[in-house]
Amino acid sequence: MAARSLGCSLSTLHKTCAKHGVTFNQLLMETRLSVAAAMLGRSSDRISEIAYACGFTSLPHFCRQFKARYKVSPRQMRDWYVVKKEGKSKDQVLTCLELMLR
Repeated sequence: MAARSLGCSLSTLHKTCAKHGVTFNQLLMETRLSVAAAMLGRSSDRISEIAYACGFTSLPHFCRQFKARYKVSPRQMRDWYVVKKEGKSKDQVLTCLELMLR
């Protein structure tokens, strides 16, 4: 379906990804996680709704993949965005990040 949407064959899609050192599944996962991270920062939607909107069918799987990629949970990422939006001082943001990384 992705190849068709891009107007190329499945073979071309896989070869293009391979030429850049990634598989299509890796590219798809990175894209989904990037979109989810952005949505956590600008949306008040529930984390489960964001996960499903980004193509994940399992919330636990989404949370594991997200934490593996960003080293923080989706909840921690959202909390960081809230602190940042509230205009907290640099020290407060660093304290928040330190707590998240424990």
